[in-house]
Amino acid sequence: MTIRKKTAAPMIAVALSVATTSLAQAETKKIPYLTIEKTVTISSLTEQKLKDVLTSTTVITQEQIAASNAYAVSDIISNTAGVEVTRNGGPGTVTSIFMRGQASISLVVMVDGVRSQTDALATVKAVDIPLSQVEQIEIIRGNAGALYGEAAIGGVINIITKKGAGAPKATAAVTYGSHDTKEAVASYSGELNGTSFIINASDYSSEGYSAINSAKKPTANPDKDGAERQSLHLAISRNLSDAIEVGASFRKIDTEAEYDSGGSWDLATDTHLLKTKSDDLSGFMKYTSGNWTNRVTITDSDLGYRDFKNNAPASWNAVIDANQTNIRYVTNYRFQSGANYHQISGGLETTSASYVNDGDRHERDQNGHFIGYNGTFNKFDLQMNLREDTIKAKDATTVKNDAQTYLVGAGYHVTDEVRLTATQSTAFRAPSNEELFGWGGNDALKPEEHLSKEASVNYTAGNLYSRLTYFSTDTDNAIVYDGSGPTYSNVPQLQNKGTELFVETSINDIRIDASYVMQSPKNRETGEQALKRAKRYGKLNLRGAYQDYDIRSTITTTGGKTDTGSAKIAGYTKLDLGISRALREDIKVDLSIENLTDTDYETTAGYNTAGRSIYLTLSYTP
Repeated sequence: MTIRKKTAAPMIAVALSVATTSLAQAETKKIPYLTIEKTVTISSLTEQKLKDVLTSTTVITQEQIAASNAYAVSDIISNTAGVEVTRNGGPGTVTSIFMRGQASISLVVMVDGVRSQTDALATVKAVDIPLSQVEQIEIIRGNAGALYGEAAIGGVINIITKKGAGAPKATAAVTYGSHDTKEAVASYSGELNGTSFIINASDYSSEGYSAINSAKKPTANPDKDGAERQSLHLAISRNLSDAIEVGASFRKIDTEAEYDSGGSWDLATDTHLLKTKSDDLSGFMKYTSGNWTNRVTITDSDLGYRDFKNNAPASWNAVIDANQTNIRYVTNYRFQSGANYHQISGGLETTSASYVNDGDRHERDQNGHFIGYNGTFNKFDLQMNLREDTIKAKDATTVKNDAQTYLVGAGYHVTDEVRLTATQSTAFRAPSNEELFGWGGNDALKPEEHLSKEASVNYTAGNLYSRLTYFSTDTDNAIVYDGSGPTYSNVPQLQNKGTELFVETSINDIRIDASYVMQSPKNRETGEQALKRAKRYGKLNLRGAYQDYDIRSTITTTGGKTDTGSAKIAGYTKLDLGISRALREDIKVDLSIENLTDTDYETTAGYNTAGRSIYLTLSYTP
């Protein structure tokens, strides 16, 4: 494939000029919201306005989600600061998320504040949740181990699912577009006799395109690799009294994704299919008394992989089943002292997981307890968190790892508009069960240890919010895979340093958010750049209105990367556009054009991405 940089840049410039000129003429409709006033809980285990948090945090609102035609959570977060997303082909194939230059398994994904299930290699699956089930997404960029425990190094993603409110009503949406893509979504939600509820179901299918570029890997099958996904989300909650709320939820996602392995052992006629099933059952109780809040959540999750080659079970890792039970208790006490506030938080978390790989069973238990403080003292903001975790991985042998982590941070309001912030934190990642006991496993592996530092200048004035951040993370005992062994081993040191600029504002009723990252993720011994992570990348999101039309655009640009086997991934720039209009008060039509410039690009070496694609969605919301 050839990157058409010379044609892409002028087209993007023209598109931006036309979009900006048109949007500036908006008179009949406005896009009023900015996220800086939104409330988040992810950064300190308590509710704070986004502009007041110390750590680098982003919130993706329901309005932004509703304006997106993304396939799943992994797609919409790719447009946020500090996040790189790669995929081995089209929707449904292996997706990796890199935050702050860290490895794709060095992050934590939460669903409604509960740690999401991972497989034996520590790969998270919650990023496949359909956006029709999601109310809001909160993202911490950088080290948060003292808040969320093991693996919270590159960052933490908290997915808040939808809940029922108001009079019961039904909503529906249908989408059709390129690659014979079809999706139907139906939902019924509301509040009835004091009980809130939601039922959401969706069905997605696409014939896709060849996952691997057969011109680069001739052993790959050049046929189209399609995907299907069926999902169901149920949630119910009720206030038993003014102090007590209880609730439960169930989520089921079944996917089938055709893929190409590209291995030298494959024939060009071979087909591959991965079927994945995930089920999550969760219940919670929340108790509130004055300034004191308590919440306990219990979640049981099942995950299953079925891998097929030429319509028969693959000979290795064909059947994988996993189960996880998570119990999390968090308590918060908040009080005022004049104009200042103070909050003390703490809690316990235990996770028990089991994995069965082609009949071989192994287990993993994690227990953690944590405490924290955040508050204000006149012009100062303070945050301190401590956490201790114990992880036991069991196979024929038992491997135990203990870790203590901390986060300390401070902010100083130089003026009403300018605030300086700084944090220092530690984190760790214990070896996964696959790294310990799987193919090439090494039960002598040491846990990764991470030290992160961050300093920011924040500017807030009117409808403008900007944050310039310097960050650094040093990693000892990084766990890497050596294919020549093959085995997993510890590398003495990895390092990433960089700067990140985020700006959010509105000009003439055009909502703008932009980010740009310059970083240097590398092996400190060899100087080699970390795989699949760019040294420079940025995003620009515009949204506004012209008469009765809601118009949006996203520009993504990234520098070159290195992939496995020293393969090179060229940098690229691409443009996505969307336009929607309400046909009447309860019916909206949306047209989305992804990769408008038809740029040829890769996120994983040798794997294809979609060219120019068009999708039309009709939605009904009374």
